[in-house]
Amino acid sequence: MIDFPVKLHEIEKFQIDNQNYVVDLDRNEVVCVDPVVWNVLELCGSRSREEIIRHLKEQHTEAEIFEAFERLKYFAESNLLVSNAGHYVPDADRKLRLLTFLSQIPASQSEDGSIYLLLESLSQNMEVTVGLPKDQWDEAYRDDEVFHFIPMETDLKRARTYYINATYDVTIAFAPIDFGLLSVQANGVIPFFSWNSVPTIVRVQGGIRDEAAFINFVLAIYGAKRPFDAIVVDAPWLIHRFQEILSSDVDFSFIPDPIDLERFRPYQEKMVGKRCISAIFDTQEVFQKPVVGIIAGEVPEINYRVGKFMAQLCPELFFVIFAPILPDLYLNNLPGNLVFYTETEQFGTDPHLLPMLFNAMDTCFFHATLQSSSSLLFQSLACGVPTLIGTSIAMPELGNACAFIDSKRGITNREYLRCVLDFLKQLLADPTEMDRLSKDGRKLAEGFSADAISAQFANLVHALTHRQIETQTMPTYNSFPNLFCYSYNGAHGTVRSQALQRPHYFAESIEVGLAKELLKSHSRLQAEMLLTEIYDGDKERACHILDTLSDSVL
Repeated sequence: MIDFPVKLHEIEKFQIDNQNYVVDLDRNEVVCVDPVVWNVLELCGSRSREEIIRHLKEQHTEAEIFEAFERLKYFAESNLLVSNAGHYVPDADRKLRLLTFLSQIPASQSEDGSIYLLLESLSQNMEVTVGLPKDQWDEAYRDDEVFHFIPMETDLKRARTYYINATYDVTIAFAPIDFGLLSVQANGVIPFFSWNSVPTIVRVQGGIRDEAAFINFVLAIYGAKRPFDAIVVDAPWLIHRFQEILSSDVDFSFIPDPIDLERFRPYQEKMVGKRCISAIFDTQEVFQKPVVGIIAGEVPEINYRVGKFMAQLCPELFFVIFAPILPDLYLNNLPGNLVFYTETEQFGTDPHLLPMLFNAMDTCFFHATLQSSSSLLFQSLACGVPTLIGTSIAMPELGNACAFIDSKRGITNREYLRCVLDFLKQLLADPTEMDRLSKDGRKLAEGFSADAISAQFANLVHALTHRQIETQTMPTYNSFPNLFCYSYNGAHGTVRSQALQRPHYFAESIEVGLAKELLKSHSRLQAEMLLTEIYDGDKERACHILDTLSDSVL
């Protein structure tokens, strides 16, 4: 972005035959500009961005003005008309401007409380603006004391992206989200990176239900992101899962959700939490048996099967299953030592309920997958709950704060669940180890405070803005007919390369994408010869690919 006012080169302006020309006397070059850029050049040497918009808004639309700002930025990057702006370095005395996109206003105490905590902490060091869909907009949001809210079209067209480029230093999008900016379709992701010129952080969170769609969404972003963009995940097992899928390292960053350490803390008496469970679920068994929390993911059927199997196999334990939603049919005929904590209205919005449930637990089992919520894990650790994690990979990021068990057989494997139960019973019989895990878990969680996580994000933002400066001018994806990325087949667990074709970025094979690219600047015969060479002399394969293309392409 460019900060106004700017320092202009020595220029002269003149008009011939209704065309606007600007002479850059420092560079001895002549540039033809449209009327909006012409008018912006009159003001940008002495006016702020807001003053320019206010002065020109009666002559031009806001979109036209921001497009002129983008054009001016292009000139600056070419060292034309404008000095130094092409090597923009944020003023050390000015807060960075951050724009984030949410599908609804972040609630301070609900499931989205972690997002609220993060944005609130970031606002201490940055100017945070929250873009909300227009259908969620309320004029009362303009008076919010913490954040600056703005209404935005969910379908971000090029003109709106010009506004982002001209106004903000960095954008953060939380995914998966129900917002047209970043849909789970690749063709909803790529255009944003095509038009946006500021660093973008995509915050990828687990706890999803449609694993294949989620994976392909992340792979599309991974293929589209530029050197000064970043993908940030909330759990280390997400990184390992994508490394497994791609059979290579991925440059994702692990920054967990911040934890409200005052809200999530160990109680001196677990009886407070047990009374809470007893009152909510109308059961006395919680006072008679050790309480085990189970966090197994987002799929209702799996939660039901896992919970019922474990409860029937171990009637001497009381189980609390964390499930986002559970149909009524699953709640009938449950064992007396099994309850489900679900996101239903019966639990209300009491911010102390979830910490009380954690504090009622003697131990917790967490199965680490893309479908598991890391927030629940780290919140339970903050409450000092000794935790066993089922995982197929090492997690050095968690140190010795948890116990681990191999989960390669999967959460629905009964032998695996028997091993989990045996491990939990051994843990419950070892008070020394329980005490150590409780203290080490709390210590780990203390490193995930709002201020600590905000500092990690702030460091990343500064690193990306400087990387953008180092990268300087890069061709945008508007310059490329194809974008190559990976596609995941959930049914077979396989990955293939694909070419996303402009203008709508529909998926085709790499072979077809390459053939189309060659045909833009080569004859059919030349393309056939080049493809034959690429495919190790397989002329038949090259001809078959070319034959499959439509006549309109050829």
